[in-house]
Amino acid sequence: MYKIFTNKKQSIFLILILTIIVGSFYFISYEKTQSGDWLTTTDPSTNLRFKYPKNLLTAYIKEIDWPPKIQILNEPFICIESENETYMTGKTERRIINGGSYCVTTVSEGAAGSTYTQYTYAFPQGRETLLLTFSLRFFNCENYERIQVQECQYEQKNFNMDNTIDYIVNTIIPTQ
Repeated sequence: MYKIFTNKKQSIFLILILTIIVGSFYFISYEKTQSGDWLTTTDPSTNLRFKYPKNLLTAYIKEIDWPPKIQILNEPFICIESENETYMTGKTERRIINGGSYCVTTVSEGAAGSTYTQYTYAFPQGRETLLLTFSLRFFNCENYERIQVQECQYEQKNFNMDNTIDYIVNTIIPTQ
């Protein structure tokens, strides 16, 4: 009886330690993405320059269309929300990120053990609307060993591009 209790106690301790390690990894990755290895690019079609992270420093999410593509719409910013992420039009929701207003559209599609999600962040810029578009690949967590499954699920559950995109948006400047 005591041996079973010790094993349960050890299991709980192991789960606690793994949670702390995975949480620390995610926090460090997020902080590094926010502050390190940023590159600068200029979009030739819009003549807008912006900074972006070289990569997202995630283990179970990879950049596909990166850096984001930027577009200018000669129309005022309007956000019409919709609900379903898997239809062609995607899920659209209005978000306030660090005081800025964004319209975020996501379209997801599964293929070969992964889910591919295209993101479009629309935001006002003067009398125009700017769009940042990119795609990410989310690996199927169930394809990994037990500990990696937990790490993968934790990373994907807590993943959020909002602050990174807001930082990118705040670096956009026109070129001469």
